[in-house]
Amino acid sequence: MKRVLFKVIVPTMFIAVWMWTCYLICNKTEGFDWFLYWILAGCPFGIRRMCLWLIPKNFGISGSISVLYQEIFGQKVQKKKYRTSGHFVQRWGSQGMTALLVSEKKEQKEMESMRDVNRVMEREIKKETTPLQFEQLNFGDYSYNEISSQEKLVQVFSYLLRIGEYKSFAGKTIGNNVYMDIKWKKVVFKRTRLAYERNDIFATIKRLAKKYKLDFAGKVYLETVRCYFTISEEELKKCRNNYKGKDTYAFVLSDKYIMALYTHCLLTRKAATFEDIELNGLSKVELSMVKLESVREVLFQALLLDDVKFDDGKMYAELCTIYLLS
Repeated sequence: MKRVLFKVIVPTMFIAVWMWTCYLICNKTEGFDWFLYWILAGCPFGIRRMCLWLIPKNFGISGSISVLYQEIFGQKVQKKKYRTSGHFVQRWGSQGMTALLVSEKKEQKEMESMRDVNRVMEREIKKETTPLQFEQLNFGDYSYNEISSQEKLVQVFSYLLRIGEYKSFAGKTIGNNVYMDIKWKKVVFKRTRLAYERNDIFATIKRLAKKYKLDFAGKVYLETVRCYFTISEEELKKCRNNYKGKDTYAFVLSDKYIMALYTHCLLTRKAATFEDIELNGLSKVELSMVKLESVREVLFQALLLDDVKFDDGKMYAELCTIYLLS
């Protein structure tokens, strides 16, 4: 019912009120001004068409990150030749490993893009965004958990999206989280501020899961990696906050700054597939997921910036990804 209210009833009422308002403005004593009415009535519907949105498709990982970067920062990108998904990790497995080896020229462009990202972060800091800086990404014995049933999968979705039995987790900083969503059959990354938006994502990903015909016999895993951030003690003191009687930290982060941090996390996760990593306590299956050799599809992903934690004095947020294995 809530979805019908916000998706159908409210927009219809807005359109009716707007059309009537425009009618009153254009109904002049010398006659009705149809041209002005056409402009005013159509403005709310046409203004969004004045923006160009690029959807990563048939791009390599560098291309997908660059398109994501352009969406945020308006930089020019060059189309790549690789055939991969718009998602940052969907074809990092053994079939796509060769295609994802980039030349020195592409690496240089990627470095230039990241320098631009860092410059945008510097500008946002000057606008009083909390100067949270990405430091590193870590795996551990906490990184991989098998999802063994449909009920467990729904529980994981509910936790990540802060809905259902976990809706009490949706605090003031829920808008800092970055979620994967599907729009017009394309993968997008977005922030949400309202519960119905996260419920919409939940419904969309559930349909996607049904399409993939999930095999819960060791083929569905939740990956949790820790993205570590640094901040000066002076700035950290400014972020102290008391929420529901508990001492915590609240970070003021702009949309561009959050997406820039997310871009840093994506690029570092990508780099881990090419590094010779030996992690104690991980099985062969889990190590193959670190390299993304056994990954068939990515079902969902979320960067949880609303629950920043501390480990040995270091601050981190969790980047959570649900993998479907081949």
